[in-house]
Amino acid sequence: MSLTQSVFRSSAALTVGNAANKIVGITIMLAMARYLTAEQFGLYTYVFSFVVLLGIPTDIGFGQVLVREISRDEEGS
Repeated sequence: MSLTQSVFRSSAALTVGNAANKIVGITIMLAMARYLTAEQFGLYTYVFSFVVLLGIPTDIGFGQVLVREISRDEEGS
């Protein structure tokens, strides 16, 4: 397999994965909005917004470090 094919295949897999993630997320949020009352759903979104805000500082740079360490793998496994 050539480098171009490998890059295209990896990019396509990443795009499909991201799209599937978005679709599943929207589906879950719609189901939760229908299941919970307006007050309960509002409380859920309020708490979830704080979780997301507090998660941002802990995630800064983690993806880049992970990619760097995986690319350093000298065994090729």
